[in-house]
Amino acid sequence: MQKFVSVLKFISFYTFIGLIIGLFVGLYQLGMSYVVKGATYLINSNLLILNIVFFVLVILLSFINYFIIKFDKDIDGNGIVQLTKRLKNKEKIYKKGGIMAIILNSYVSSFCLMPLGAEAPSLVLASRIGDLGLQICKIDDREETNQVCLGAGFGCAFLSPLAGFTYMLEHDKTINLKQIFKGILVIGFSFLTTFFINKHHLLNFATPNFDYNCEYLYILLVIGVISLLFSYLFNILSLYIKRFFNKHKNNFIIKYRGFLLFIISGILAFFFVNFMGNGLNSIAFIYGLSSLIVVFLLFIFRFFITLFYGLGKVSGGLVVPTLVLGGLIGYFVCLLFSQLGLFDSSFTSVYVVISMCLFFSLIFKMPYTGAMLFVSTILYSDCDILSIIPFTFFVFIIFVLFNKANKAIKNKGYYSYLLTINDINC
Repeated sequence: MQKFVSVLKFISFYTFIGLIIGLFVGLYQLGMSYVVKGATYLINSNLLILNIVFFVLVILLSFINYFIIKFDKDIDGNGIVQLTKRLKNKEKIYKKGGIMAIILNSYVSSFCLMPLGAEAPSLVLASRIGDLGLQICKIDDREETNQVCLGAGFGCAFLSPLAGFTYMLEHDKTINLKQIFKGILVIGFSFLTTFFINKHHLLNFATPNFDYNCEYLYILLVIGVISLLFSYLFNILSLYIKRFFNKHKNNFIIKYRGFLLFIISGILAFFFVNFMGNGLNSIAFIYGLSSLIVVFLLFIFRFFITLFYGLGKVSGGLVVPTLVLGGLIGYFVCLLFSQLGLFDSSFTSVYVVISMCLFFSLIFKMPYTGAMLFVSTILYSDCDILSIIPFTFFVFIIFVLFNKANKAIKNKGYYSYLLTINDINC
């Protein structure tokens, strides 16, 4: 009887944690859409006074960003690196007022159309909710539970429990049956709650045409090689730039670069609104382009602003921006081969989505999570699921193949590189 009660308490606790995470992340994501819409309205308005209001708000919000990060340094940058470091050192994660600080600061950055996403704040938010629950109930199970909550946050951000579950497995290599059961409860119930609040998943902007042709699978090999090279370049540059910031951390511009990044974001947003924010508008935009040069320049633009904005003093996620970079690579390759007469452009969208998920998996060394994001996109589409299985199998092989190559060239992954830096808050 005592064992039954213990199991019942276990199930009740983690079910409740899942429901609360789903509630908070769902409402947070829903609110984010209105924040971005509000900023876009002010930018696109023909009234000069509303344009001025936007720029004034950008300046004011840059100060709010500074004080929020000063209050809670753990949300500096994407927050995942700091969180991972605290978990490894068995340090406290939850901070009084920290949950509201994440939400507010993420809204601040998103209103200014920073080239960052909302998924990393979703993960940190979920982790802190789980940590708070453990403290209230006085349960000593922090490290395992936080890994589960990270998976729940990822699953809610993309409305994909499959991707959330694989994220948990790949983020923490020491998985046991108990943790898997926790994952099913927390990730499952958080997904269901978020789904009823916000049915918009982050890849539904480009649900691909699944009238695929396996004859063009070689396109994925070209996309994979280019993605491999640029993912390694992105991670290495992130490491060296962050080290440079740390070395010159007392320099006035570097120390207060958050203010400068806000101003730059505001100016860029006014002139290039379709290419700012998390970047998903860029993918929707490129389908009307036929110029390789324009697509390449757009990729270079997004590559470098994502690189610099992801390195602190502003808050936001890098998953969606890296997905966008992958999408631009995929579109460039498809457009090139189409113009050479070697590819049917009607199949472009499916290869773009594959390229998005592949590039993400190479940046963060998460091949199975990347593959599950692609599978989730399929499940949300109207295609015949059974007919796509053989094609999906080959795509999965491509993901594994290039992540093996990623390991061979010693690309440690974005988080692993930054974790080698002593002071990641500089």
